[in-house]
Formats: sequence, C-alpha cells, structure tokens
Amino acid sequence: MDNWEYSCGAVTFTRENGVIRYVLIHQKKGWWSFPKGHMEGEESERETALREIFEEVGLRVRILDGFRREETYPIEKKPGKMKHVTYFCAEYEGQELVPDPGELLGAHLATYEEAMALIEQEPRRELLTAANDFLLSRERGGHSAQDMCVPCGEGIVNLRVGAIILRDGKFLMVGNKNFDYLYSVGGRIRFGETAEEAVVREVFEETGSVLEVERLGFVHENYFLNDSPAKHGKVVYELALYFYMKTPENFEPKCASFTENGVEEHLTWVSPDDERRFYPAFFRTELRQPSPGIRHFVDDDRM
Repeated sequence: MDNWEYSCGAVTFTRENGVIRYVLIHQKKGWWSFPKGHMEGEESERETALREIFEEVGLRVRILDGFRREETYPIEKKPGKMKHVTYFCAEYEGQELVPDPGELLGAHLATYEEAMALIEQEPRRELLTAANDFLLSRERGGHSAQDMCVPCGEGIVNLRVGAIILRDGKFLMVGNKNFDYLYSVGGRIRFGETAEEAVVREVFEETGSVLEVERLGFVHENYFLNDSPAKHGKVVYELALYFYMKTPENFEPKCASFTENGVEEHLTWVSPDDERRFYPAFFRTELRQPSPGIRHFVDDDRM
C-alpha cells in the first residue's frame, strides 16, 4: 500500500444555452486536464473530488451517479511509486471559475470539440470522450438531473433533505433578506441521488465543507403554502429527511449559496432559546437533548 498514491477528481461541466461546456485546468506543467487531487485522512473518493474541485477552481458541484473511471500509472519522479486516480462526472450551475493561482496557470470552459483540441494526453482524451458519451446517453434517455419537486393536481410535491449540524448546544441555520425566518441547511433531493448523497451535497454547497452523515434523525411530513414568488400560494406536500452530521473541530462554515430566485443566503448559529422564528419548529424542543432514535413529525400549515 505504501507504494501507491491515491487521487480523485471529476470531469466537471456546466450548460450554457443548452450546450455542455467542460472545465479544463491549465496545469503548471503546461498540460490541460481536469480537477483532481490527493485523498486526505479518512475522506471518501467523492469527498476528495468535491474538495479538490472547490480548492482548484472554486466550484461547488454535484457528482452524477453512474460514471466512474480509474487510471493507474507510475510516478516518474518517484521510482517504484504508482498513482491511482478515480474520476467522476460532476455538474454545476451559475458559478464563476476561480482558479487557484498557486496550483494552476488558469482554467477554461470548453465545448467537447474545443477541449479535445486542447488536451494532448491520450488518457485524458479518452476520459473526456467517455464522459461526453455518458452525458449524451443520459440526455437521450431523459435522465437529466432534476430536483424532486413535481406538480401534483393543484399542488406540489417536494422531497427534501436537511442537515442537523450541532456545536456547543447550537445548530446551524440559513436565512436570506427576503424572509423573516430561518430554515435548515439542506434542499431538494435530485433524481439519481440517495438522500444521504443529497444532504452531503447540500451541506457542501451551503457551507463549503464536506461533512459526513452520522445518522437519520427525523422524518417530517408537512403541508404548507409556498411563499416563493414563482409558486406563491400553491399547496406543497413536503417529505423531508433530517440527518445528524458529524461536525469536525475545525469546521468553519462559509456561505456562498443563493435561493432558487437568486437571493444571497447567510448562515447563523441558533440556540433552542433563540426568539427568532425558524423551521422546522420542532428543532426548538428536539435538539435540546437529541433523541438516539428516529422521530416522525406531521405538520399542516395550510390554514
């Protein structure tokens, strides 16, 4: 095992006017490639890929299920050492590339054809072609990743995850200037994700940190009237799963997320005695002394 080094990354892309554009990094050796880096500590492969992409190009991405490629090769400057790299396919929306000047010469968005013209190393060219074929196949099969928020009769059905992040008797919540209440870190599950994958992604997108799931804490069924501008007044049935997350000692959340309407969000630590309004309301009583089991709550706020 000491003769191996392990790295993880992803063929990262976004869509501009329906066209897939790939993130290429310009390495200091002159090569064009994809974001990747060394595994640290007890990280999983996906956690490493998410962290490295953020550190190298400043993007908070979502890893797609169904794509995984591996490469192995000798490390030229370390005789006897071998490198093992795992690549995923990852998507992002509405963010600016911010390449790390200490690591890269730059970063660039390119179509498949443009990327193939820039990439010189054959294994990277094969990787890009495999990822491009994978994405086109998903589109032909109607498997583009969508939030699990669908019309149902005159209302809407949401499948959501929330994160319970505790520190010193307080829990982390989110707010924005348009609403006079706070809400949990989290968001809708996307088709193709498991609930645990969704909550890890949402925590990363909203705090900039990859946290591990500790356990499921609450199942919450809730009827309410939507207060977002696009769907104001529509009845929503939401099924939410709330997970306790492992909070490392060095956890320093940095919010860079926005609502679906483009409003900047902020993070705040809240105690059970805090007078501010927040949702879910049962956090106020249940997180004083968290139960070791899974609790089920049903609310109806339609009236």
